[in-house]
Amino acid sequence: MAIVKVYLKYDSDQLMSSENKKGPFTAVDRNTTTSAVAGDKIEWVCAKKSHLKSILIVKKAGSDDVFSENPKPFPSGNKKCWIGTTESGIEQEESENYTIGYKPKGGELTFIDPKIKLKPGGGS
Repeated sequence: MAIVKVYLKYDSDQLMSSENKKGPFTAVDRNTTTSAVAGDKIEWVCAKKSHLKSILIVKKAGSDDVFSENPKPFPSGNKKCWIGTTESGIEQEESENYTIGYKPKGGELTFIDPKIKLKPGGGS
């Protein structure tokens, strides 16, 4: 089981992400996909100098559920880091749309719906 980290920041009036804390960062949209192997944990973290006051991660209504443990603040009560555990033992690739809520410093809470792609091969 691995931990897939997704670093988030607000720049140029949009949410940006990278799986490397130093970037490069790209704009998050509905086609943005985070890939993981079954059983991995996915951690969403506000990058240094993120210009974000808070983030939240929620399952998108009507979407498949690739999580065995739904995303939650980590540690409890943290507004800048969320973690979820993906299902283990899947037999074929699965994907899920989910929602990232983000609030830039001095801005309003905004939502965007990227994807998670889960590949078989993980353990429990």
